[in-house]
Amino acid sequence: MKDTKLVINENVIYVKGNPRKVVMDKGSKGLMELYSIIVSQNRGDILDVGFGMGFSANKLYENCDSYTCIEVNYDVYMKASEWAKDKPKATIYFGDWINVIPEMQLRDIKFDGIFMDTYDDINHNNFEKYAKLVSKQNCILSMFNYFACRDKSTMNSIAFDLSGNKFMKNIENKHIINWTVFKDEDFVKTDNKFNTYQTHLI
Repeated sequence: MKDTKLVINENVIYVKGNPRKVVMDKGSKGLMELYSIIVSQNRGDILDVGFGMGFSANKLYENCDSYTCIEVNYDVYMKASEWAKDKPKATIYFGDWINVIPEMQLRDIKFDGIFMDTYDDINHNNFEKYAKLVSKQNCILSMFNYFACRDKSTMNSIAFDLSGNKFMKNIENKHIINWTVFKDEDFVKTDNKFNTYQTHLI
C-alpha cells in the first residue's frame, strides 16, 4: 500500500488504473464510526492506524483526549495532514506502523484505544503483537478482520447491520466487530459488555 498510487475523491478511494480495486468508499462511514465508538470507550489517547477517508478519524477525534494516526500511503497521509490542520489534539505520522510503533515505544507513547484498518497489509496478523508495545492497561483494540488473527471465541464481539447502521443482537448475515482489552501484558476477552447506549453518538 505504501507505494500504491490512489485516486481519492469524496465518494471513494481506489487504486489508480483499477477502479474495481476499492480501498474505501462512503458506504463504509457507518461501520467505521461504530468501530470508533467501541475503541474510544475509555476516551483518553487514541491510535488510528490507517486514515482512509477519515470516517474513523472524525468519530475518534470527537471522543478522545488526543488522536494519533499512522498512515503509510503518501497521498492519504497528505489528506490526513490537511484534515488535522485545525485539530490541535491530532498528530499524524507518515510511515508503516511496523516501523512507527517501535519508535513510539522508545518515546513511551501509550494509548487507551487502538483501531487498525489498513489495506492489503502483509503484516496484518502481527499487529496485535506490536499494539502491546504502546497499550496502557485496559486499552481497547479493534481491527478490521480481527478474526483473521485469533480465535473468535477469545474476543468480544457485536454485530452490525450493514443496511441500517446499527448494532444488532442477531448476528446472522451481519458484519461482526471484534475487540479485546489489554490486561496484564496481553489482549483478552472481557466480561464488560459494550455500552450500547453510546450508539446515540452515531
